[in-house]
Amino acid sequence: WSYAGTTWTLEAAEGAGPGNRINYVMEYDSARGVLVLFGGRDGIAKVQNNETWEWSSAAGWVQKTPVAAPGARRWADMDYVPGVGCVLHGGADTSTSVAYDDTWAWDGTTWTLLANGPYKRSRGRMSYRPATHDLIWYGGKDASNNTLDETWKFDVATSTWTEIITATKPSKPGSATTGLFAQGMYTEGYTGRPVIQGGTQGGVESNATWEFDGTDWVDVTMVGGPGNRTAPAIGWVANAGKAWMFGGFSGQTLGDTWERGLSTPGFFAASGTGCPTSAGL
Repeated sequence: WSYAGTTWTLEAAEGAGPGNRINYVMEYDSARGVLVLFGGRDGIAKVQNNETWEWSSAAGWVQKTPVAAPGARRWADMDYVPGVGCVLHGGADTSTSVAYDDTWAWDGTTWTLLANGPYKRSRGRMSYRPATHDLIWYGGKDASNNTLDETWKFDVATSTWTEIITATKPSKPGSATTGLFAQGMYTEGYTGRPVIQGGTQGGVESNATWEFDGTDWVDVTMVGGPGNRTAPAIGWVANAGKAWMFGGFSGQTLGDTWERGLSTPGFFAASGTGCPTSAGL
């Protein structure tokens, strides 16, 4: 399905591409003009896979067959990095009780292992920051199923992970426990700040909105915003100047669509009539 600001349009009928699956990762490669999908879990067979698929309006769904690929998994996360490709981190194969700490990049032909570490984790989220050429990861669960409240940075140039110690840690408002998993996350185009929406703490969903200013997390939740939810699909759409979010789960599967951005862009207006020695305003 695709969304252009007013209506959802069916682009590919069920069964026309990847088989039934949940908990996959999907990201848009803007340089090549394709959506990249990796992995996920077959909800019927109860197994994970490591398939790589691409979708474009011209070619539809096409399965790629790289020589090497990340191991079968769900609950990883992936974001597009210009000049590198779609970068994937973490995840777990719950069929075999295997968790991952690896970081890979897909350039359309080859999966390349960029780094291992800092430790095995899944169900967190990460987002690319163009100004600093890095990825920010928050939360998730470790291999022992503990909810995490850490912020990590992946430096793309050096392929290294570094923890950022923050005074504030995103969580459900009013909770004495910090940390989130299965939240939505994107980088806001105007400010360059990673934004978190929703998420959960062991079955207790959040409605909070958090922004990372480079040093700390700030709660910017607005009255009248989206309700509690976990696992929404969310992304920044540059030519619309907005983030669009769909669905999630909160006691039941959700089908609502939300947008977040500047409601009234700033502008300059002429003031006065100029001065005697200038034609300027």
